[in-house]
Amino acid sequence: SLYAVYQNAERGFQEKYFEMLKAGGTKHHSELLKPFGLDASDPKFVYLLAYPSAEARDKTLAAPRLILPSLQVNIRAGALPPAEADGQVYLKLPVNRLGGA
Repeated sequence: SLYAVYQNAERGFQEKYFEMLKAGGTKHHSELLKPFGLDASDPKFVYLLAYPSAEARDKTLAAPRLILPSLQVNIRAGALPPAEADGQVYLKLPVNRLGGA
């Protein structure tokens, strides 16, 4: 986002910004953003409006609820574990092993 460019800019941002404001509505947005190294047609541009960095976005996410069962099946190349003596297939999960406990 333009704000992220501002936060990371060492020099020259103010001049570029004033030039953009002077242009008013006379230029296409792609021309206005080019001096800042931004491209509104890039899908990452919209993403960056909400999250200036992947790290900021990751902090908002909880661990996937089904990550352990998914890993167990993926490690087995998509196959479920063999059935137990009672004929049922179980995914076994560790207890008190997540979150540093």
